[in-house]
Amino acid sequence: MLLGKVIKLSSKKTMLVLNKQYLKHKKYLKIFKSNRKFLVHYNCTYLKKGMNILFNFVKKVSKLKSWKLFKIISK
Repeated sequence: MLLGKVIKLSSKKTMLVLNKQYLKHKKYLKIFKSNRKFLVHYNCTYLKKGMNILFNFVKKVSKLKSWKLFKIISK
């Protein structure tokens, strides 16, 4: 499960989510920020840009979508 923020509601059942993580380099032990974008599938209609959500890895829904909305954390 990953935590992310909704950036864009692309189409009827697709949204673009930004996931920010802080990682530590294995050799040099420096902490750095990693940003990744995911296409997430959803069925509800009350999502808005800027919401924080949890999303899960699932079987591929389309060519680029393999994540599905699990829970809305903040509105």
